Amino acid sequence: MDEKIKKLRYMFNELFDKNIYSNSYIEILDQDTLIITANEVGFLYLINKMIDLCEKKSDYGHYHLDEAGMIDVCEREIVIKYTNPRWQKEHTTKASEVKN
Repeated sequence: MDEKIKKLRYMFNELFDKNIYSNSYIEILDQDTLIITANEVGFLYLINKMIDLCEKKSDYGHYHLDEAGMIDVCEREIVIKYTNPRWQKEHTTKASEVKN
């Protein structure tokens, strides 16, 4: 998976100029259900942030999606966060307990 993430990052950087985000538009609307709407550049921004999280693989890695960042209209803040699945955490914990 690491190699695929590296390829994804490489392809993203090759395809899109660093100035791409100047035309980004993203809204987070709170209407009983959270709704994320964006133009194509806004969705590419979100994809780029998710690639960042995949590369770092840190349980502390996260991004706040709010008006302080790139969100243009934000009725409710969202945090996107990397985590390992619970089954993987349980397996790691059990393995370390066996070693002790």
